Parts: sequence; C-alpha cells; structure tokens
Amino acid sequence: MAAVRTISGTQYLWTCHHVGVNSSGNNDGSPADRTAVEWFKIQMQSTPPSASIVSNNRIYDSAATSPKFYYYPSLAVNQNGDVALGFSGSGVNDYIGAYYFGTLNGGSSPTAPIRFYAGKDWYSGNGSDIRWGDYSNTSLDSDGLKFWSLQEYAETRYATGINAWGTRFVAITPF
Repeated sequence: MAAVRTISGTQYLWTCHHVGVNSSGNNDGSPADRTAVEWFKIQMQSTPPSASIVSNNRIYDSAATSPKFYYYPSLAVNQNGDVALGFSGSGVNDYIGAYYFGTLNGGSSPTAPIRFYAGKDWYSGNGSDIRWGDYSNTSLDSDGLKFWSLQEYAETRYATGINAWGTRFVAITPF
C-alpha cells in the first residue's frame, strides 16, 4: 500500500507493512515474538533524483506476556499530511479484530491503536483458501481531510470447522 502527496510544495510517498518485532518494538537480533505495523514517509526529490525517509512509526504491543499482533495494514494521507492506518489485530485473549491508528503531520498521535470492532470467534489460518486482508482498505474521504477504514474481523462461526469473517468500517477524523 502506498500513497503520494505534495505537502507545502514537497512530494512525499507513504507506505506501510507488517514486521516481526520483540517487546522493544525492534528486530535487532532478539527473537521476534509478535508483529507490528509500520509506516514510512519518504521525501521524493527530482533534481537530483533522490529519496529519503523523513519519518516513520512502528505500532506494536510492548506487553511482556500475551502481546497483541498487528498485521495487514493499509494507509491513507490527507491534504494536510496526516496519515491514518487501518489493520487487523489479535492476541491470545483477543480474536481477530479491526483497528486503526494515525499521526498528524505535526507528529502527535494516540498512545495506542484503537480497536473499533472486536473479533467474535477464532479463525483458522490452515488451508489454501485463507486470504486474510483482501477485503481491508483505508482511504481518504472526498472532503480531503477525513479517512474511512474498512477492515476484516473474525465473525461467529455458522458451522463446525467453517471460518467466518465480516467487515466493518469506521470514519476517522484527524487526531
């Protein structure tokens, strides 16, 4: 997922992914025991051609035991340079639910991811037809400021052994 915007005459590219991390939020050689979502803001320059990371953020759970896992992020950027990410999250005591997080262009953000819909049942990752994240997206509203995030969550099973999922959306105003 990527978005390109020109803010105050400078062109930027934002992108995101999920990554394995430890309780310190890094993957510096310590074993990764959870996943985080991470975004990058990259400044693009045409003369001379160059690109440099000007800011980034990793959203992870620092709990010593039973951490949450965050994965399959999508992002959008508004006309002010504020960024919103939507993603899935789960943990030992939490079924897969729908989350979002954001950062204002000036740098302020919530202290933790915001779960806007809790998962209802377990979802099995076994099988060849598992394609979690295909029906998730974060996009910009036509007003140029507000965001919409559509995320999957684990729904109540309707039959034994059958995975069930649903989608929920949320309107996100800059933080």
